[in-house]
Amino acid sequence: MANNDRCDDDRHEIEYSVDGEPEHTAKRVLTVREILKRAGLDPKERCLVLIKGKKQFSYRDRLDEDIRMHPGMKFVTVFCGPVPVS
Repeated sequence: MANNDRCDDDRHEIEYSVDGEPEHTAKRVLTVREILKRAGLDPKERCLVLIKGKKQFSYRDRLDEDIRMHPGMKFVTVFCGPVPVS
């Protein structure tokens, strides 16, 4: 039987936010990389953090990890790219 977690399902759009900007998907599972790219952010320079109540869950160095999407999820990003030194 096929795994439908990655299939689009037009009947159920999931709304979430990245850095306070609304995003949406029909996919039930997105990778960290996909979430960053959909928000127009460079995965090489930004790290994704899930905000759940007062807790924060970092996905640093886990770009290909699957995240099961739920309505209302809130993500923020932080700079994690290379910092030039003089």
